[in-house]
Amino acid sequence: EENKMGSIYADHYGLIEFAGTDNHIGKQQKNLAGMCSEKDVLNEQDFICKIKNKEMDIFTIQLP
Repeated sequence: EENKMGSIYADHYGLIEFAGTDNHIGKQQKNLAGMCSEKDVLNEQDFICKIKNKEMDIFTIQLP
């Protein structure tokens, strides 16, 4: 539900969507999200450039 609202918010304000899991419960966390890139991310600036240039994809996984 939060992801759906975040997507609506980003669309409305013209923001770039990206993902990351905010994990405060360690191994109990079962739903994870993040960003992946075909090329290594060299540093924070490189990450920002890749996000802005749409060179990264959102991934989600659900652990057993």
